[in-house]
Amino acid sequence: MAIMDQPADPRARRLFGGSARTLGDLATSPFRADRDRIVGSPFFARLGGVTQVISPVGSGLLVHNRLTHSLKVAQVARAVAERLTADERRREQLDSLGGCDPDVVEAAALAHDLGHPPFGHLGERVLDRLARQRLGLADGFEGNAQSYRIVTSTEIRGAATTGLDLTAAVRAAMLKYPWTRLDHPDPHPRLMEPPPRGAAVPPDDPESGSSKFGAYRTELDDLRQAREPFVGRIPDWQQTVEASIMDTADDIAYAIHDVEDFYRVGVLQQGAVAAELIAWQREGGHLRVITDAALDAPPAGLARRSSGCAGSCTARTAGSPTTRRSPPPSSTSGRSWWRGCSPCPSTARSRRSSTSPASPPAGPPGSSSRSG
Repeated sequence: MAIMDQPADPRARRLFGGSARTLGDLATSPFRADRDRIVGSPFFARLGGVTQVISPVGSGLLVHNRLTHSLKVAQVARAVAERLTADERRREQLDSLGGCDPDVVEAAALAHDLGHPPFGHLGERVLDRLARQRLGLADGFEGNAQSYRIVTSTEIRGAATTGLDLTAAVRAAMLKYPWTRLDHPDPHPRLMEPPPRGAAVPPDDPESGSSKFGAYRTELDDLRQAREPFVGRIPDWQQTVEASIMDTADDIAYAIHDVEDFYRVGVLQQGAVAAELIAWQREGGHLRVITDAALDAPPAGLARRSSGCAGSCTARTAGSPTTRRSPPPSSTSGRSWWRGCSPCPSTARSRRSSTSPASPPAGPPGSSSRSG
């Protein structure tokens, strides 16, 4: 039963029309009501049984699952959004990009993993292969698209309750990858140079479309409606500000608690990790000035390793600092010899990325920082 008229704010428009708030919503904010709908859904509860990275079965250890992960993402995301919106210097810019509401960010963070399968990207790849090759589904399976399908199209308690009828702003904030696998928007982001993070095609299956995408074709109309309030403010392929905050919070949360879980199960040893951190601190200045030419010279590296280099290689002083860049994903040159000499380019690739702030983004501004 509706208790309000159609909302004047297009961001508060619900998928199936009607009022921003209904009789069952306790919160006064429609975006806060979305948060309550997500937390109260059976899909959110099932995340407690979905493995994040480490399976708790038989280990007797307290490790993270998708539910605890989602709660931590929401915690970080809301804090970041509140800090940004409290800064008067950023309010005009945030408004010009479509707005930023901490309730929207928190709701999207709680919902972002609803469709993800157990065992992370490995489980996702298996389901995608089965869906495309055995079932003949062109869109296959993608965890982010499945999350979007759940909140828009999945029957919850029969045909009378389809999806969660969320607001446009929250649905748009869930879209880390606001495109379909093959054909929306036009031109498709996979054709950009460079493509946004996640939009590139898999090298072993270039005809399959983007590796990551936010919605199946069956939910394309829903995606378009969710993005309507942002038309003319950001490109069709770009995340909303709220989606970008949620995506960044996801990176922060999993980067910390995945390390915690690996330590708890014994994959990471304290001594080895401490030694590596000390090496980063000790060699930080040296690693910043190693030239790209020195890093991209595997024959010399192999020769140094075979001759028992003890830090006397010319990479320590060769050349002047150059613009730092990440190696292309397809490049494997030099990787086999990094382990040879610790103060030389043996560990420079990994350590320099940790000590240097000058690494460029992987894709155009607004693209996701990781494929998750």
